[in-house]
Amino acid sequence: MSRDEYLRILARELSRLPKEEFDRAMEYYTEYFEEAGPENAEAVMADLGSPVEVAREIIRETALKRMDEPIKSMKKGFSSIWIVILAIFAAPIALPVAILLLAVLVMLLAAGVMVLAGMVIAGLGSVALGIVSIGAGISMLAQSVPSGIAVIGMGLLAAGTGILVAMAMAFIVKWIFRGVRAIFRRILRGRKKK
Repeated sequence: MSRDEYLRILARELSRLPKEEFDRAMEYYTEYFEEAGPENAEAVMADLGSPVEVAREIIRETALKRMDEPIKSMKKGFSSIWIVILAIFAAPIALPVAILLLAVLVMLLAAGVMVLAGMVIAGLGSVALGIVSIGAGISMLAQSVPSGIAVIGMGLLAAGTGILVAMAMAFIVKWIFRGVRAIFRRILRGRKKK
């Protein structure tokens, strides 16, 4: 295997890292080969091991480093999670654990979706209850004005609360879908580079 082929395989294995980590790693290993010189390329490759093993080690180190850093933005947080997932999959022993973690993540996501759906349904139910209460209050006005006004007030409160809850849940769901869409775009862009 030549020096260029080694670096090409290393670059392919590291292609899913964030750009700054990818560039830093590739620059380091390119300089490492240049400092050793073309006559020592075989010895350098023997010392380093296979490019796949080197890439796995870089991904693990990057994941550990990222876990120690405080999250400054949502994008950095997703990037850190992605690196940790890559590190898990880079370890051949951890493949069953990675599958289990992925299954747990999917179940947590499904549970979150169900909670959000329940909140939206509760909000819409509250609006429906408010509308029915307003109608009942209007019909009660003929028998007892104070009771009718009280029921109309409760109906307005229920409808208003329901609208606020439904709007808040719609906003949260929209925000979550944007985040998931952005994650899938990043994943698909990473695969197209290969």
